[in-house]
Amino acid sequence: MKRIVASMLALAAVLSCSKQHEPAIVPEAVDAVFTVGTEGPMTKAYSDGTTATELTVAVYRYEGGSAQDNLIYLENVSKQAAINISTTVSLKLIKGESYEIVFWAQKPGAGFYTFDTAAKKITVKETGLANDEGRDAFYKVYTTGKVSSAITETVKLRRPFAQINVLTTLEDWQAAVDNKITFAGSSMTVTAPTVLNVIDGSVSSPKAYTLEKNSIVSDNPNVPGYASTHKYVAMDYILAGAAKAVSDVRFDVYKSGTDTPLNTWNVATVPYQRNYRTNIVGDIFSVDGTFNVIIVPEYETPDYKQDI
Repeated sequence: MKRIVASMLALAAVLSCSKQHEPAIVPEAVDAVFTVGTEGPMTKAYSDGTTATELTVAVYRYEGGSAQDNLIYLENVSKQAAINISTTVSLKLIKGESYEIVFWAQKPGAGFYTFDTAAKKITVKETGLANDEGRDAFYKVYTTGKVSSAITETVKLRRPFAQINVLTTLEDWQAAVDNKITFAGSSMTVTAPTVLNVIDGSVSSPKAYTLEKNSIVSDNPNVPGYASTHKYVAMDYILAGAAKAVSDVRFDVYKSGTDTPLNTWNVATVPYQRNYRTNIVGDIFSVDGTFNVIIVPEYETPDYKQDI
């Protein structure tokens, strides 16, 4: 009996020793390095990309499934960084896990957009001034899949907006000058989505809203095909989906010294699309106006044309 007890004690000691020396399983961290760039030429004009200098990197990890509801926001992994057209961001991710990484660049402190990281959405502020380049912002979501090794990627951010431009001919502009009319600015009313789902890129909650009277940053449009023949009258960014949509657009033009519009134009069913320009072109200051409404992509073709 003593031998049996002694043997059991010896076996327990061996098992205890073995358990104490069993190596702990530690999740393996891998480096994820992203070179992040925003679209836009360095031209100091509308759409030059230089106002979006605050980068938010929101990191989400899938836990228990591949649906959006299974995404956990990782506050301690996510980052804020400065960006000037491009920057590099390093993250620590866990091997074997799957992530969605959202990149969002905007003008710091402008308050035009609210990024609710828990709800995974960005909401547009529906009030403010028209013609404000501070509303320019850039976005991209990067899906890692199951992480198996270190990640080194270049991520190019694009605008989740359509740019709506109102352009008048040089002859029409000169007619205003000849009549001693000084153009002081414009306002714009549109109906557009106000919420961006940062995971799947969908847009929702369309609303009609007005961006109030404001001056134009530059007379000469930074728009291919119109730079030397037209002048800016209005420019605004509106949230847009990947598919083409339409909106009624109203814009008012003002002369110096008054808050009463000189002219008001209502243009029906104006087409717009994410990362495309829509140009409303015509003689804005003259009594009779004929408009050709054309979607012009920033870097793609073909154009969509609609005669009104």
